[in-house]
Amino acid sequence: MGDVINLAEIRERNMMPDPDCVTEDAQGIPLFCFAIDYWHGESCFTLTLWAYSWEDAEARLKAIRSTGAVVGKIVSVTPL
Repeated sequence: MGDVINLAEIRERNMMPDPDCVTEDAQGIPLFCFAIDYWHGESCFTLTLWAYSWEDAEARLKAIRSTGAVVGKIVSVTPL
């Protein structure tokens, strides 16, 4: 009999994000980068959003829908 393959383990290993797509909050809890797609006219655009989980990303998107506002134009980014 051949080796048994744990597909759940393989899927989880393959789904781990690259290091630049994970950060930590002040308490050391991981935050993951999620993609948010939206349509404007006939074009699709993508925003990035940091969240703890898929469910948290959906909750943050809901908060953006109800309370989001444009607060300024970003003109420069300084790497940390």
